[in-house]
Amino acid sequence: MDLIRGSIGRFGPTFLVISMLGALLGGPSVATSQVVPETVLAKNVKEPIGVAASPGRLLVTHPFCGNPREVLSISGTGKVSVFATLPNRSPTEGNPGACFEDYLTIVPVRANQNPETLAGFPTPNGTFTSNDVFVTQGQNVIKIKFDGSSVTAFATLANCPNTQSGITFDNVGSFGNQLVVVCANGNVYTVNSAGTAFLQNTISGTGPFEGPVVAPLSFTGFGGCLLVAADRAGTGSPTGQVLASCPDPVASVPFAEGVTIIPTTKCTFALTPGDTYFTAIFGVGGNTIDQLPQSAFAGLGGRALVPSESNSGGESPPGITLLTPGEGVSTSTFRPFFAQHQGSAFVDCHVPVLVRIRVIPQGATLTLQVFGADNFDPALIMVDSLRFGPNGNEVPVNLNCTLPQKDDQESPTGTEHEHKGVATCTMTNNLAPGQPGIYKAKFTDPANPGGDGDSEGGG
Repeated sequence: MDLIRGSIGRFGPTFLVISMLGALLGGPSVATSQVVPETVLAKNVKEPIGVAASPGRLLVTHPFCGNPREVLSISGTGKVSVFATLPNRSPTEGNPGACFEDYLTIVPVRANQNPETLAGFPTPNGTFTSNDVFVTQGQNVIKIKFDGSSVTAFATLANCPNTQSGITFDNVGSFGNQLVVVCANGNVYTVNSAGTAFLQNTISGTGPFEGPVVAPLSFTGFGGCLLVAADRAGTGSPTGQVLASCPDPVASVPFAEGVTIIPTTKCTFALTPGDTYFTAIFGVGGNTIDQLPQSAFAGLGGRALVPSESNSGGESPPGITLLTPGEGVSTSTFRPFFAQHQGSAFVDCHVPVLVRIRVIPQGATLTLQVFGADNFDPALIMVDSLRFGPNGNEVPVNLNCTLPQKDDQESPTGTEHEHKGVATCTMTNNLAPGQPGIYKAKFTDPANPGGDGDSEGGG
């Protein structure tokens, strides 16, 4: 794993890189954690690579080799559908099979902001739009509109090899609340909402560099750092390196594939108590998306997970390593070897759930219908938080809502769990003739007792 310290200052971001590859370095032993349950959510996903998750969706890029290249959407019951089709990748002299790793991220709402107070649908994050999806294809960044309706070229990074690169969205602020891309050659770019890229620094060492994430400020000693995995760094068979000049915690993880921060508040993408961490399993016995439940991470908020890309056992096979910050970064085995990992992600609680609405103007009043879906139950809407109008942050006048009974039944086909209820609200009409309206509301999150989530829709 590479730790890159990023702090915006008069001289720009500064960086710390710690490569993690090979056997654990000598030092005090760390107790191995208890094995946690792991289940398969989706099967027969050909060569899954990148993973991104929010309370409303689970997205996966595939395949590793060949075309067509796609972003898949996976439901709470493991049903797989195509969310968007990416540009094809071309074979090269050294890569005749066109084997590349495409990674992705979903734009969240800014961590310190309340969607119900912000105008616009989907809710903006500065000049970005929440729920938009960005995918890296080597030197190219592809933008997918939040509903999958358009796929466009967004940015080209001139000094980035056209092989593979990692991507994340900075919701801490260390990198200006922008996209952060780490190239295979170690170049680190920020990309703004206009698609303009700025080279921040270059990681020294053997790439590729994958699975970046900006650590929260609470990550002791490294708050605001960019954490990056380097699965081939170092010399020997195998080893680890400290590659740069910031404070130097030493951590080594065999064949580190990516880094994710365990959130303090753990959401689920299907909005029912259950699974919150998803990992792409590759290779023999793989082609699945596996999941781990909220209970597996009790008391671990603020720490980091590093899955391994190793596809073999050996005497001490790597699996998923837990990083604990402090005076230095200590390591322990969170999950013994059970498969070869590619991308992984926790559900990002800062991404609102997109819902379908219908607006029926009736002269001086209007009726708003909010439809349920597999990942949203309108019976859980917190009516006092509901906002509706041309901007989506207006407080309705004379609001009266009838919520459906909570529907926990399986659909008649038995293949897809869905909530069929519809919330119906009447209010004073605050739209001009022909003007679309925006709905936003918090809902009680059944996966987090006492917690809530955000839902929004336009129509």
